[in-house]
Amino acid sequence: MKYNNNISIFSEIGKLRSVLLHCPGNEVENIVPTYLRKLLFDEIVYKHQAQKEHNQFAKLLTDKGVEVLYLVNLMEEILKDKDIRIKFLEEFMNEGKVPTEGLREILREFFMSIRQFI
Repeated sequence: MKYNNNISIFSEIGKLRSVLLHCPGNEVENIVPTYLRKLLFDEIVYKHQAQKEHNQFAKLLTDKGVEVLYLVNLMEEILKDKDIRIKFLEEFMNEGKVPTEGLREILREFFMSIRQFI
């Protein structure tokens, strides 16, 4: 399939300078037919193809002078700060309704031990 590489970015305010993206990862392998319509997909998503299309899109944006920021990189940078990491983890567990203090402690130990954040 050939894609039209002409991308037009218009705004009443001004030129798009930066955009926040997330490259499709293993999470797309969890999309099952039952949830396709709810998640706004027409067909099953294949990780390799989704990543390829994402990379093409990101390249089109950068070729137009748009700064592409990746969520994973920003989160890595932010979570290097131990105090922020602790607060984020507590809010994450509260939002996720982690039910017991024992499970919360296991999650704390795991997430606080990830090497790239130490």
